[in-house]
Order: sequence, then C-alpha cells, then structure tokens
Amino acid sequence: MKNQKGFRVACFMIGLSILLAISPFLWFFLGLLTGYYTEYKQGVPFADAHQKAVRTFVEGGNFGHSRFVRSTQWNVWSIQWKDDQHRLESIRLIGLVPEKGERYFEKPYLPKKTSLGTTVHRELSSEEKAAIQKIRSQSLPWIEMPAPTDSVEKVRVRIIAPVHADKSCLECHEVQVGAILGAFDYRFY
Repeated sequence: MKNQKGFRVACFMIGLSILLAISPFLWFFLGLLTGYYTEYKQGVPFADAHQKAVRTFVEGGNFGHSRFVRSTQWNVWSIQWKDDQHRLESIRLIGLVPEKGERYFEKPYLPKKTSLGTTVHRELSSEEKAAIQKIRSQSLPWIEMPAPTDSVEKVRVRIIAPVHADKSCLECHEVQVGAILGAFDYRFY
C-alpha cells in the first residue's frame, strides 16, 4: 500500500516535471496556433482598421489596452495609408466626454475604463484642439496631423480619428447616438 502511494507521487512528480519542461514550447505552439486562426491582417485600409478599432474599444464593459490588443477583434498588423503600408507605433486616447472635458491620455496605450480618473492625462494642445474642432464642424472621418519631430518614436503618420457614441455608450453618458465621445491618436511608422 505504501509502495503504491510512493509510486503515484513519483509518477505525479515526473509528469509535472515533464509538463514544466515543455510548457514554453506549448505556449509558443498555442501562440502560433492562435495567430494562425485569428488571421492577422496586413495592409488593411485605414478606414476599415479604424472602424474595427472603435468596435473593439466600445464593445465590452471595461475597455482598455490589454483587452484591445489581445482581442481577436482588432487583428490588424499593418494599415494601408495613401500608397504605403505602415505598422502601428501606438494608439492614444483623447477623451471628449462632456462631463469630464477634453483630456489627452499620455500613455501609448488605451487606459482601462475603471482607471480613467487616475490615469495621467494633459490638456489638448492647440493643434489637437483645432483638429477636433475641424472634425466636429466639417464632419470629417479623421484628420492627418504632422508627425511629431521631438519624439523618440519613429512616427511617419499621425491620424486623429473620432470615436462616436453608440447605444451602449448611453448607459454612462448623457449624449445622443453619434456624438463624439473621444478620438484615437494613431501613430504609425
């Protein structure tokens, strides 16, 4: 009886050791498999990529960078802008909700909904304010901004594109469907 228990413990320990030894390979294989089945897209037109980004950001109760990036809903690796393909450097959030005012979230990733009050932000620059005003007044789908020259990023294209309120937004915000609640500041290299 004691031998059987010892044998089971030994088998368990050997099995656990093997599993731990091969687990990096399993994670790598699962990553490849996931990438294969989510069909990461290359050269997606910017309009389609933005529409998909907004849908991924808005759908779900607690938006944020990790949900956005790990979600298979936004599986764009490169976008087509004019005649070139570009890779994403960062997406930054511009908050335009009436109850909080205009805020530019500094981090190169999207903050979680639950931490918006404590996430580092700044006022919009005069150029960013002008871009948002132009989008609002002319009902533009986006506006291209000059790429920052004082940045360590290798940004070649900078686009500010609005995030319009849909029905799910009305649960938290007192606005009409279609109102601009925010914008994405896309930076591509």
